[in-house]
Parts: sequence; structure tokens; C-alpha cells
Amino acid sequence: MSAAYSMAYTVADVLLRKEIRPEHFHDEFIRDPKIHAFTEKVRITFLPEGRPIAAEMKLRMKDGREFSTSVDVPSIDPFRKGLTKREIRDKFRRNAACRLSKEKTEKVLNLLERLEEVEDVNNIIDLIG
Repeated sequence: MSAAYSMAYTVADVLLRKEIRPEHFHDEFIRDPKIHAFTEKVRITFLPEGRPIAAEMKLRMKDGREFSTSVDVPSIDPFRKGLTKREIRDKFRRNAACRLSKEKTEKVLNLLERLEEVEDVNNIIDLIG
């Protein structure tokens, strides 16, 4: 559980695996020696106040080259950054894949997309449970 709250682990995970997926927080991924070695190289500093969800990343390569990037709003924040419906659906499918079959995932997604019409939300909970 501590990996889920570790910024160093999350940074190392995305740099090594190219994306963050729910299964990356399972023991087999967390205990990967490559991730531990990389995590040791990550240094976290906080940005000045006034940019609560902004992030900057600087990467120094072994040969001395440096790369940097920054964002004011995480791309995964659908409320501050307009994700398309397709991006939201795809993210839901990726996240659900570690717990639900494809069939159940599609049923839940269809119910959620027409939530106003669903008579009993327990049907959704039953599918997820």
C-alpha cells in the first residue's frame, strides 16, 4: 500500500514502464529490483505555493544530458483538463481490467454512462463486487 502513496515509486514506475496501471501496485511489480534501483535515484522537491497540482520533472542522464518538462494540470484530471469521452472510457477499462472481466466492465461502463436512467444503483455495485 505504501507504493500507492510513494511519489518516488510512481515516478520510477512511469519512467520504466511507460505508464501507470493498477497492477503496478501489486507485489510482483513493487518488488521488482529494477524499480527499487530506480526509486533510489528519484529526488522529490515541492514547488512554491500557488501551484498545488502542478508538476515539474528534470531528468539527468548518466552522460550528463538533462531533460525537463512541466505541467500545470495533470492530464488525468478530467475536471480541470478536458479528457474526451473515449479517453475516460479507455481509462475506466484499463483500471477495471485488474478486477473485472471484459463483459462485466462493459456492463458497468454502460450503466454508468446512463446513470440517470438506472433504477437501482445496487446493480452496478453487484457487478463490481
